[in-house]
Amino acid sequence: MPDQAIELDSGAPPAAAGPGKLLTILVGANLLITVAMVAMLVLKVGPFDLTPPMEGEEMAEEMEEELPPPIYESMDKPVVVNFRSGNKERYLQLVAQFLTRSDETVLEIRNHMPAIVDGIYRELGQTQFGELQTLEGREALRMSVLKLTQEVLEKHTGEPGVEEVFFTTFVFQ
Repeated sequence: MPDQAIELDSGAPPAAAGPGKLLTILVGANLLITVAMVAMLVLKVGPFDLTPPMEGEEMAEEMEEELPPPIYESMDKPVVVNFRSGNKERYLQLVAQFLTRSDETVLEIRNHMPAIVDGIYRELGQTQFGELQTLEGREALRMSVLKLTQEVLEKHTGEPGVEEVFFTTFVFQ
């Protein structure tokens, strides 16, 4: 039996890949590609995602390009406050600069500087001298001066206007 060959002949000629079968395969492949492209278009993925991905530095650069340049406005004169520390009199001299990005806000800061300075005096009146000698205390004071400045400007102009406050003079005696 191992020497016998098995012949399979069904009597029908082999089916040739005619134009009908080839056309069916091409239409099916085309339909599959079309469905995939429509799905990518609807989901906005692949080549249809029109927003290019940005990395950290690129995003920071783009944000910087969109912002107008900073403008710094300084206080007219320093704020001087005395503190009682034990049996000694201590003094603090403070000058702040306000960062904004519009000339209109600079004018508003100048117009409302008395209210801002008054707020700084009130804030310093509630602060202990020892707190101001630490980095955390100075940072807390800086943030509260920023907040009160934004509140004054928002009350009078409708916009906070100031992004940052910097102490350019902070002298203890």
